[in-house]
Amino acid sequence: MRHDHLCEESVVRKVAACARLALMLAAVPVVSADTIVYDNTINFLGAYYNNNGVERGDGMTLAGTDRVVTKIALMIHSNASDISADVTVRLFERGDELGAEPGAMLWQSDLFEQMAFLTGTNLYDFDVPNVTAPDSLTWTLELQNVDPPGEVLGPRFMDPPVVGSSRDFVWWHKPDGTWESRWYDLGGLDTNFGARIEAIPEPATLTLLGFGALGLARRVRRRL
Repeated sequence: MRHDHLCEESVVRKVAACARLALMLAAVPVVSADTIVYDNTINFLGAYYNNNGVERGDGMTLAGTDRVVTKIALMIHSNASDISADVTVRLFERGDELGAEPGAMLWQSDLFEQMAFLTGTNLYDFDVPNVTAPDSLTWTLELQNVDPPGEVLGPRFMDPPVVGSSRDFVWWHKPDGTWESRWYDLGGLDTNFGARIEAIPEPATLTLLGFGALGLARRVRRRL
């Protein structure tokens, strides 16, 4: 009988130790690799938009389930070398549904003063500080004080996306805060701006595992 009692005590101690370990692990953040949840950077169309002095962007619907945005990359075209501009990038709720304007602003980048651009079309990355997004969102690009003045600088028309989806219009965010959707005739081709979005899952922990282990320990004690 004494031997059986010692075995039962040993089981309880082991289960309790596992529960404590699970709770400790629950406090450790889970590191997850970034996943591309939207990608419209592959299929070039033969046009680009001169964005100097205005804020333009595009709505999209994200693929998969990862919704904590960590990076946005934009396809931007420059018609000459040694062009620079003041750059601001923003993310807004919604914007890819019919009749639904973009909603609240989710994130605004720092002002990149006189950011340098290469000749031609290039992909420019902007880090996003883990912003939780809905399934549909809109990004915008604002370019101010282009130097030299009069040069062409703006987002490249691309379509169709290879990850996620986007309806065939783009957005103009006016200085008064209102939105206007725009369609552009590129010989019958669909029109969207080139962008890529990366995201990670929402934060996950092992808290439930810890609670489950504690519950198991309690059940073992009750049987004793």
